[in-house]
Amino acid sequence: MQGTNMQVTAHVYAMHIDDGATAHPGGSNNYFVGEPSEEMVLIDTGDRQRTWTEAILDFYHGLGRPKIGAVLITHGHHDHVNGNGRAVELTGAKVAAHRKAEFTVDRFLKHGDTLRVGEITVGVLHTPGHARDAICLQADGHIFTGDTLFVGECGRTDLPGSDPRAMHRSLFEVLAEVPDSAVVWPGHDYGPRPSSTMGDERRENYVLAPRSLEEFVAFMAEP
Repeated sequence: MQGTNMQVTAHVYAMHIDDGATAHPGGSNNYFVGEPSEEMVLIDTGDRQRTWTEAILDFYHGLGRPKIGAVLITHGHHDHVNGNGRAVELTGAKVAAHRKAEFTVDRFLKHGDTLRVGEITVGVLHTPGHARDAICLQADGHIFTGDTLFVGECGRTDLPGSDPRAMHRSLFEVLAEVPDSAVVWPGHDYGPRPSSTMGDERRENYVLAPRSLEEFVAFMAEP
């Protein structure tokens, strides 16, 4: 298994885990946000059955086992939540997710909520489409998009709980309020680079080309 860990800013730490599985070539992207000497949050916990979770927790140890104020889940698909139990066991953190989540949650979130992580404010955007409980998280000039928006792509809308109409609203209305300068960090590495900006995605991501609702639904149904 290969992994890349890096400190992006003083308060954002990113990691990419790739176990080489052809079924999931984008691997897993996970993030710690906050100040290691004070408090952080962990975004998504990976798929424990694929050892992603242990790689995340190894990174946690490398950060000095900081206080984890919350485990924030971008949506309830197994490759994002299967490590919840192990992460909670090790860190003692509470799990926070959207109120439409169908897994064990300690704190339910809704659109517009904010969480304080030391000096950082994390904002919650409800962005259904790939999943009913999908959220994006804004913090310190960055946006963590889970499987809603990838670099050069967006999440699938042909899965149980997916909805291309909801995805259209999430991409073209909800995320429209995110500034061009916001740095995009997705849940998987499917693009030509691990991160982007909202401005670059608006210019370069073919999914974000202007389309009516009907045109977008037809576009998402294409093979």
